[in-house]
Amino acid sequence: MVKNEGARKSVSVVRMGHVADYVLDLLAEILGEQPEREKRFPWALGDMSAKTGRRVQLPFDGFWARHSLVVEVDEDQHRRAVAFWDKPSVATVSGVFRGEQRAIYDARKRTAARDAGYTVLEISWERRPLPRNRDREVDRRLLARTLREAGIEAFGAATAPRASAELEDVQRLRGA
Repeated sequence: MVKNEGARKSVSVVRMGHVADYVLDLLAEILGEQPEREKRFPWALGDMSAKTGRRVQLPFDGFWARHSLVVEVDEDQHRRAVAFWDKPSVATVSGVFRGEQRAIYDARKRTAARDAGYTVLEISWERRPLPRNRDREVDRRLLARTLREAGIEAFGAATAPRASAELEDVQRLRGA
């Protein structure tokens, strides 16, 4: 909680990365190993800074070397304008605003990872409800299905979700 003393109100703030951490933690359970988080590669670079002349290696949310798998968790700011993330009055090193730069860098990273031979899994995930209020088992089964559909094998019989349970989850989420 962050308190706004002037207005005497409490405002709930979601920790940056908390949602992506939740998704990566579930994927780690399914795959039976932890990812390298915020993994950077020399072949996925941002634009050159006019001040320093450097190009930063762009981070991927999660990387599993054994599976040749790169995961990007696309929260709200990857799909629509979010003032907190976009900083519409501040130009980036690319000469564009952050929202536009994010879209450029997302596409650049994913293309570079595919060109390097990795499977890239793009997972759209809403920030609400918060992870602590979600049905972890439903989310786990949906992610397991997503991995299977991408051709990624999980290890261990305990990671294979039942098809009927998945169907029930999808119907419940759709309100059927």
